[in-house]
Amino acid sequence: MDVVLIEQQALRGRRSALSWPALFTIALALLLSAFASAPIAADLRGHSAECRENAEGRPSENRPAPWVRTTDSGIVHTIIGGQEFFVPLNYFQHPQIGCGVEEDAMLLRVLLPDLKPYSEETKRVFETTLGIGSYLNILVLRSSKVTSLRDLAKVYTEGGDVEPAGDRSYGLLLGKHIAGDDVFFSDVSGEIHQVIVCSPFRENRGAICSHHFRHLLHHVTLTYGRDYLESWEEIEGKVEGLLDRFATSP
Repeated sequence: MDVVLIEQQALRGRRSALSWPALFTIALALLLSAFASAPIAADLRGHSAECRENAEGRPSENRPAPWVRTTDSGIVHTIIGGQEFFVPLNYFQHPQIGCGVEEDAMLLRVLLPDLKPYSEETKRVFETTLGIGSYLNILVLRSSKVTSLRDLAKVYTEGGDVEPAGDRSYGLLLGKHIAGDDVFFSDVSGEIHQVIVCSPFRENRGAICSHHFRHLLHHVTLTYGRDYLESWEEIEGKVEGLLDRFATSP
């Protein structure tokens, strides 16, 4: 389902209480349900990139169950929108089918600021972090599955205020979502290059940012704590470098 359509429907139903974490949860639930419907072998004994046919005659890899984190860095070969990626298994938040099969999306989870995956070195942080903490979720989608960034910006600022072009925050234009979220976006000669939506800080509740941009002909959505917002450009650059590395055959 189109991400913007999901958000438009949610806006109509809950304008007064809507927050970005709720929208992200909806989109993420749909994505994970799509993954869950795909044939995935959950053999915990051997989860390297060994491909075999499953009961339905489709290629599948032995891998941990979706809820099991692993330090295994065996390479998973996946294709998103015609682009090949070769990603170590311990970067995934949810396993791919792999085996060079075309898929709609991939979801990775690393730690800021260095984009480190789950490993013996980072295991303690992954297992003890509450809330968003230093997590960075990286969702890579085929662009055909998502409306343009301009339309996304329109959805977020609908019914809200957009500051004049001269008033910028973190090098971006600042708008206000009708639900109270802050909307940061770029507008270079009429082209939108980034849309970042952040929930407000509240007592005893962490604020989350959803950062949208395009790379390698894909729509990329990053989710991180608002404390990292001032480093949005550095984070985006690091993620682009990571995806470029994964797009190169080992």
